[in-house]
Amino acid sequence: MTESLATKADLEGTESALRTDLGKIEASLCGEMRELEQRMTIRFGGMMVVAVGLAAAAVRFPQARAGDASEFFALWRLWRLW
Repeated sequence: MTESLATKADLEGTESALRTDLGKIEASLCGEMRELEQRMTIRFGGMMVVAVGLAAAAVRFPQARAGDASEFFALWRLWRLW
């Protein structure tokens, strides 16, 4: 049975190849993370715009209860003055 041992030069070559591969993977991952961060920021901003719009609409146009038209018209008049 023959055994072969790795020499110091073999190990250094393998180490430099691994470092190069890890550097490429890290650069790729950083780019993907930057892209994901941008997409999430845009999506979160859109959700915030919708949420603020809904809250403003809820304050500005309160829901009248069924059968209570007088309150609805009073609120309508207040809204028109605003």
